[in-house]
Amino acid sequence: MQLASATSVLAVLHPLLLAVLLLSIAPRGLGGLFSARISYKVHNRTVAARNARGMMHWWLTTPNFADEVRANTMRPYLYFWYRTVCDRVEGCELPAVPEFLRVNLLASLSGICVVGMWASLGALVLAGCFASVSTAIVTSQTAGAQSATSRPGSLWLIFHFQAVQRPI
Repeated sequence: MQLASATSVLAVLHPLLLAVLLLSIAPRGLGGLFSARISYKVHNRTVAARNARGMMHWWLTTPNFADEVRANTMRPYLYFWYRTVCDRVEGCELPAVPEFLRVNLLASLSGICVVGMWASLGALVLAGCFASVSTAIVTSQTAGAQSATSRPGSLWLIFHFQAVQRPI
């Protein structure tokens, strides 16, 4: 809501400022959208395996079942199936990592657009449009704060990829 009101104020003050603001936040917003789609596809493909892995983890670590698992020598069987399910989940996650990294690399180009935004704001200051520039600065900070919180936890896939690639 804050972003919509700030952009409408910018459109009234100076139409060029609205275009500059949109160019500065568009790559980051699109990157968040596309990375969320990738995360959702991976989540959707692995939901059953992750649920089974969670149940096996519960059976292996819950004190109520630990005695029975040891007494009935179920540990090798459960370990085998736990590792099999983990491999299935990793097999679905790893093919998505290169696409996820490409999207985040393209989203990082928003830094270039932000530099362009600050350069255009500097040009407007030199032209004497102080009110427009101050409003644009507040708007850009609002837009940056909102787009920064739009992708919570999206780096888990990158860290997971790095952890899986390390030899054990």
